[in-house]
Amino acid sequence: MFRNKFAPYALATALLLGAAGAGTVALAGERERDRDTAAEMQAVAAMRTTLPQAIAAAEQATGGRAIEAGVEHEDGRLTLKVEIQKGTERQEVTINPDTGAVLHVAAADED
Repeated sequence: MFRNKFAPYALATALLLGAAGAGTVALAGERERDRDTAAEMQAVAAMRTTLPQAIAAAEQATGGRAIEAGVEHEDGRLTLKVEIQKGTERQEVTINPDTGAVLHVAAADED
């Protein structure tokens, strides 16, 4: 009889403790994402090449016009990517964020 009276309370306590543990795990994951975002923002701010400079370098290297540009992760580091339209062809240009040098030009993947 004693067990039956306290079983619902024990179950409720276990559920609350489990939910609190899950919340702690979720909070820890959120903090880790915040640290990763802050580190990425610092890395972007520390880049010596601006996006307009990367666009100019890509356009000069290919003779086309930039239609999209941004910062991407590649092999664990940040790179500048510029998508170029030249006639009917699209190219993706990878720019070194420290030197502004064109690292690679390839046909753009059509999405």
